Amino acid sequence: MDSGDWAAVISGLSPSWLWRFLLGFVGIIFYFLSLRWVAGFAIDFVNHRQVAIEDSRGLVWPAYLAAGVVLTVASILNPISPSLILASGIGASFGLNCGLLFLPPIIVRNANYHGVGEGRIPFGAFWLIVSVVICGLFIGILGPGINFSD
Repeated sequence: MDSGDWAAVISGLSPSWLWRFLLGFVGIIFYFLSLRWVAGFAIDFVNHRQVAIEDSRGLVWPAYLAAGVVLTVASILNPISPSLILASGIGASFGLNCGLLFLPPIIVRNANYHGVGEGRIPFGAFWLIVSVVICGLFIGILGPGINFSD
């Protein structure tokens, strides 16, 4: 689209349309591969009977919502314009993370075990605290942006 961070990365390279196409194509490939990678971990959890296949939606939705909320809150701090909250915050965070919502059907299609899971994922206060600290750092540092031009 010739705007944003990647436009700055490829500025001066020509033809610019080819570089935009290549960046988009490589991004799609890596997005697909990363979803398959995450699905592989989830399928292993199901196949090793640690999680029931029916629990996959219950594990995916909180991750999707948490990612969307954290990225949207970070976009509120952008120094450029409040209009970016809608496009870069809500649209990009919930839109680009929607691949997570495709994980449960991938898990169902590829898991070998379809019985009841024997394990439970326990609540861990330590991991909750770590995630809140990391989210706070992400929002505080990347929300306002990092300026490399000085």
